[in-house]
Amino acid sequence: MTHIAYGIDDKYLPCLIVSMFTALKRLSGSAQVTVFTAGPEFDTSHIRVLARHFPNASVEIRRFDTSPLVEYEKSELAARFPAASMLPIFLPWLIEGKCLFLDADTLVLDDIASLFQTDLNGCLIGACLVYPAALTIQKVFHTDHDIMSILFRSRYRRRREEYEALADRMGLTIDEIASKFFCSGVILFDTCAIRSADPDRKLTKLEGASGGCKSGHMADMEILNLYFKDRVYFLDLKWDVPKDILGLNRIYTQPDVWNEIRAATRNPSILHFSDIYRRKSWKRPWYSSRRRYRIYRQTCKDIFAQTGIDVESMFDARV
Repeated sequence: MTHIAYGIDDKYLPCLIVSMFTALKRLSGSAQVTVFTAGPEFDTSHIRVLARHFPNASVEIRRFDTSPLVEYEKSELAARFPAASMLPIFLPWLIEGKCLFLDADTLVLDDIASLFQTDLNGCLIGACLVYPAALTIQKVFHTDHDIMSILFRSRYRRRREEYEALADRMGLTIDEIASKFFCSGVILFDTCAIRSADPDRKLTKLEGASGGCKSGHMADMEILNLYFKDRVYFLDLKWDVPKDILGLNRIYTQPDVWNEIRAATRNPSILHFSDIYRRKSWKRPWYSSRRRYRIYRQTCKDIFAQTGIDVESMFDARV
């Protein structure tokens, strides 16, 4: 049985409906879905309505205790990333056995049962490299005096400073950030192994969990990278595709890395829509050239046709 976990507050409920629908629609075998809710109580009936259309899935809705995150909820980051986004830090002590955590703003295009069955080869988690960061680092640190660096000199300098600060916080070199920094939107947890390796729950006590993290990345990402450094199994990039890339990036990238990135972006298994409300993925015009947005809009229409849940109206009500 595939075990999937989500963490949401009311704002991200329509995102969850999209992600759950696409995950269960393509799943082979049975599934246990655990949805952790945070923030003020809200109506979760849509989750149960959706679940009734998938008899192979059992859905449980649980409250996520955010009391350890009181200080974080007072920080500036909390306005962009709610306390629910910090769930992965606590998940190993909330779920028994192997578990696949998905951000609510994902859209699944493949059977995640195969992902769930991945052998982690003794590692504690499985996750995907942040390939946009790897491309940016290659571009701004290892390319001298090309036309782009001349035209965007100030932007390149600012990005270098950001990644130098990140590397300093993480205790890694710039090249290690490019090759080891992983996404937190799709994580395969071996919770038993994590609890055995961390009986004192040090993961939940790292600086940053209470609001000390000031990075522009998602609040939990640096904490997870710091803790699981050298204990992560890197998944195929197709399982967490956060953005499309321009062909121009090819001139900055090693051929083997470029080929892997292009294969993932051309045939993604999971699309990740960061800042979904700011980018309004569900309201892009019909002629938008970006395929990922067309897929998202069509999925919203499919959900309404098959379940009667009007996801687009739910999105509009939360803008």
